[in-house]
Amino acid sequence: MPELLLRLAGMAFEQYFNSVRVSLSSSAISSAEYDPDGENLTIDFTDGDSHTYDGVDIETFVGLVNASSPGAYFNANIRNVY
Repeated sequence: MPELLLRLAGMAFEQYFNSVRVSLSSSAISSAEYDPDGENLTIDFTDGDSHTYDGVDIETFVGLVNASSPGAYFNANIRNVY
């Protein structure tokens, strides 16, 4: 149920905001910023690196934010996919 609410909130967010940055509790990822207009996801890693992934849908961003392990979610759903 919380994921559905965040997905619905994400759809509302997509209509009214340009981007959002979220701090993540992860040993690999410090934060993620999502821009729904360009479908761009910028990941800031704990080692200081940053990378932007293009064509990322809002559901993938919501999945990352909701993941119990953001690093594992990133590896399975974002890295080498976008």
